[in-house]
Amino acid sequence: MKVVSIPKKVNASVVRLVGGQVFLLSLLYIVTAHPLIPVFLIADFAVRALGYPRFSLLARTGVILSQVLKLKYRPIFFTPKRFAALIGLFLSSGALVLALSGLNLTAVLVISVLGLFSFLESGFGFCAGCKIFAFLMHRGWIPSKFCEDCAA
Repeated sequence: MKVVSIPKKVNASVVRLVGGQVFLLSLLYIVTAHPLIPVFLIADFAVRALGYPRFSLLARTGVILSQVLKLKYRPIFFTPKRFAALIGLFLSSGALVLALSGLNLTAVLVISVLGLFSFLESGFGFCAGCKIFAFLMHRGWIPSKFCEDCAA
């Protein structure tokens, strides 16, 4: 029986395409306030935060798009991206809880933060979650054992 492993590196081109999809979904939520959008985002972020991006629908779509667009494979460490997915999971979960509580404007504000982060990732390759991860590692709040390559 083959055990599914957590990747050490992922393709930065695919990550940026995933960011673009999250940005578009965030915009769609801002326009429609449909609660299934954060539900979908929660599920997709959870899969990636657990360390299994190959089971993420957004990541699979990103892989297909990168092949169609013939984008270069650019390997980057997965652990900071996994941390960023955890932030996305918290933001989309918070938005859903707020929306279901009737705090729709606050839910839109939270999704807007997620949309901004994903726009920065997609458009500029700037990962806010990765920067937070690096800051926490340098402060010693995240032990280097979680990403020995990142600590070097």
